[in-house]
Amino acid sequence: YKTNKYKMPLLDMIGVDACQRSFCIAFAFLSGEAEEDFIWALDRLRSMYDMCGASHPSVVLTDRCLACMNAVAHCLPGSISLLCLWHANKAVLAYCRPAFVRREGDEQSIEKWTEFFGYWFAIVNSIDEEAYNRQLDELERRYVPEYVDEVSYIKQTWLNLYKEKLVKAWVDQHAHFGNNVTSRVEGIHALLKG
Repeated sequence: YKTNKYKMPLLDMIGVDACQRSFCIAFAFLSGEAEEDFIWALDRLRSMYDMCGASHPSVVLTDRCLACMNAVAHCLPGSISLLCLWHANKAVLAYCRPAFVRREGDEQSIEKWTEFFGYWFAIVNSIDEEAYNRQLDELERRYVPEYVDEVSYIKQTWLNLYKEKLVKAWVDQHAHFGNNVTSRVEGIHALLKG
């Protein structure tokens, strides 16, 4: 990222096939990371699809970059816009884990963190709205008031605004190549140790 000699951001656009294999679609060096920069790149991508007579993507995943999300809505209005669970997990890990794990060798705090992150994972993997509400209530019951900032971060930054773009109950309503979008990665152990 920004390691080229011009220090320009590189937008890497990839696709995922029906067998969950990724492939490169396009790359674009951007002059910045404003909405108009993403619109420029996505307009070029859309024109390639149109030129080849190909259907536009049915689903587009992004991180929580508002400029990119807005550009997707502008350039590919027929595509369902979702959030990448891997990026969300990394953000929750970076924000919340320090409150639990103050010293790396402290097994008890690592176990507490593992349990907390497990609750987050259960929430995003909720199969329906009832399970989602139950998991969220359990997270609040278990961790408020001791970890109120971390619970608030999860609710305010991710769930209140983006549950329909992130939580399995809503995300799995959108099929891509006949598969549910969220073939959930079992990378929780790697994130917990990260």
